[in-house]
Amino acid sequence: MAPRMILTVLAVSLTTGCAVGPSLKSWSPAQSAGGAKATIATAREKLSGEVLSIDDGSLLLLQDDGVGSLRLVRIPLVEIASVQEGESKAERWNDKQQERYRLLARYPAGVTPELERRLLAAYGFKKVEDASRWQADP
Repeated sequence: MAPRMILTVLAVSLTTGCAVGPSLKSWSPAQSAGGAKATIATAREKLSGEVLSIDDGSLLLLQDDGVGSLRLVRIPLVEIASVQEGESKAERWNDKQQERYRLLARYPAGVTPELERRLLAAYGFKKVEDASRWQADP
C-alpha cells in the first residue's frame, strides 16, 4: 500500500507543481529582452531606467526620463539607498538586491570596455555619465 500512496502523491505533485506560483506570463522581467526596469534612489535623486549591468563598484543604467530622452549613467553602489521595480514597494539596497538585479540585468556578466564603446555608439552618446559627480540640488 505504501508504494501506491507514494506514486499517488508523486503524480499529484508533478501535475500541479507547475501550475502553482509565479509564471513567466506574470513575471515582468521575462516580458522583454532587456534588463529589469527599476527606479534607483540615491541621496541626491531617483533615476529610472533599464539595469544594464552591475559590477563590483557600480550599476550601469540606461536612464529614461519618461519623455524620450535617454542617457547612460554609472551609479556607485555605495550611493544607492533603495531600488524599486515597477509598482512594487521600494526595497533597501543590500547584497541580496545587488545579486538579484545583477542577474536581471541586460548584461549579467558585466559590460566590457569594448561593449561600453559599442553602447555609446549605438545610442549616440559621447560618454557614460557618473552620478557620483552630480551636485545635490540646493
